[in-house]
Amino acid sequence: MNRSITRLTRTRLAMAVIVVAIAMPTVAAGVNPFTDVPAGRFFTEPVEWAFDNNITTGQTPTLFDPDGAVTRGESVTFLKRYNDNIVGQTINQLHCTTGQTPKYNGTTWTCGIETTNTDTLASLSCTSGQVALQEVGGWMCRTATIAYSPTGWGRRVLGASPTMNSIAIGTDGNPIIAYYEHTNDDLLVFHCSNPACTAGTATTAATVTSQGSTNVGNDPSIAIGFDSFPLIVHGTSGTALSVFHCTNITCTAGTTTLSSLSGHQASVAIGTDGLPVFSYRSGGLTNDLRVYHCADIACTTGTSMNLDSAGRVGEFSSIAIGVDGFPVISYHDQTNGSLKVFHCTDVACTNGIATTADDGGSSFQVGWDTSIAIGADGNPVISYLDLGASDLKVYHCTNVACTNGTARTVDFQGFTGWSSSIAISSVGYPVIAYQDETGSYDLRLYQCSSIDCSTGNSATIDAAGNTGYTPSIAVGTDGHPVVTYRDASELLFTRVTIVATGITYE
Repeated sequence: MNRSITRLTRTRLAMAVIVVAIAMPTVAAGVNPFTDVPAGRFFTEPVEWAFDNNITTGQTPTLFDPDGAVTRGESVTFLKRYNDNIVGQTINQLHCTTGQTPKYNGTTWTCGIETTNTDTLASLSCTSGQVALQEVGGWMCRTATIAYSPTGWGRRVLGASPTMNSIAIGTDGNPIIAYYEHTNDDLLVFHCSNPACTAGTATTAATVTSQGSTNVGNDPSIAIGFDSFPLIVHGTSGTALSVFHCTNITCTAGTTTLSSLSGHQASVAIGTDGLPVFSYRSGGLTNDLRVYHCADIACTTGTSMNLDSAGRVGEFSSIAIGVDGFPVISYHDQTNGSLKVFHCTDVACTNGIATTADDGGSSFQVGWDTSIAIGADGNPVISYLDLGASDLKVYHCTNVACTNGTARTVDFQGFTGWSSSIAISSVGYPVIAYQDETGSYDLRLYQCSSIDCSTGNSATIDAAGNTGYTPSIAVGTDGHPVVTYRDASELLFTRVTIVATGITYE
């Protein structure tokens, strides 16, 4: 038998080998000792590469014989040298342990853990919010959860002798705060001159003299009206409500437009019709949940309606406007010790449905200090105090009307959760300011790491002691939550940064 391989020359074999190895990082061609391999020929670089990588040594030290035939023995020798010098270890030379498989890393064969199976990245059908991860066994769809935690910037003093307060973000992008100054029994407004509130102006809005009453400004609630001006609902005499309508964005001027409405503990929002609407507890001994729908932007007149009179209800009400355009109200049912929600079925809240959200179970004292916001999923989310357990709880509604949902205890360390105030932070999840009455009385924040607040982190923002009373939270146009609160003698302000602290995949 003829030992030669017809038409397979040394040049062609060298080129075939380099084509196989073209994607492999090896020594570059450059040395050419062969006088019969001139520069610029189609086979010059392949022959140089084969020589540099010890695949060929030539017919003689100076001759390659590029047109010479290759014998079977020579071709096998070429391939053996390629395997030894380029591929490195072969699969047969490996000694992989259980669970490992041979893997080529671009230079050599090694033992490794199998990370692919019949599933390919292109074959995945991940849902919204999921990411594709390559894991042991193949590509998988996973949900990434980022953990967040709040960090305070330090306190600033805004005023003296405060009690209750309420904060909003004005149309100029700066915080504006309504608060009750108990020394003179007046309603004051502090307008910050920048988002960080490093400076600002305090204005006396309503006084004992102007109202002809005491406790003017008690339990204030502030919202920014359709006219871009702040509107404040506040208490007087401990048994009545008044409305103060600012006539500029800084609230250095304004008028009392409504007074002597029997009620307590109001919470105001601006409806989709552009008109203020506020929830409150009725006066006297009835303690019903009521709502007042203003007939004009300044709330000079309007209509009051009773929403829930099933026992002593209506305490600690908080109002928001749902994605359906209708008001939704959280409140405390004192008779049954539960958290309730009233979802209005029209803009003016002339009709609606009351639902017991959290009956408290064995605690029988949930639903204190409620605060409501509309989550990124379009459903209401409520923070409140479980008085029986002294814990901070969150109720996440699973529909717009809040007829169903889940209650969770999010902070149970000590005697905590008092006077909670909730907003939706720039990361899209609820953030809650509240007082921790364990030990020295501090201001704490809880930043949820999910829409339903099933995960999250709490942090003490002000640990000066005897502080954190009656916090109110809003989220600035720069994305930073801002909180007003008080200690024994001063109205305080802090700005918060939400920090990502880790990520998990589920």
